[in-house]
Amino acid sequence: MLQQYFATAWIPHNDGTNNFYTANLGNGIAAIGYKSQPVLVQPGQTGAMNSTLVGWPGNPGQNGSCCSAPGSDR
Repeated sequence: MLQQYFATAWIPHNDGTNNFYTANLGNGIAAIGYKSQPVLVQPGQTGAMNSTLVGWPGNPGQNGSCCSAPGSDR
């Protein structure tokens, strides 16, 4: 039987303090989150936050396709 999966990681840029956290909310529910430095956006202005989203599709038994994304060797 062939089992497939897709794993992702959202990687914030290293331009400040980033705090990652987990919480057990009870009843089998968990939360994973991250807090960064605030981005102050004045009325009428725009703001931006940069990050990278990477994904690893595949099956570890299929020619290493699970590890083909940039940075997946870390």
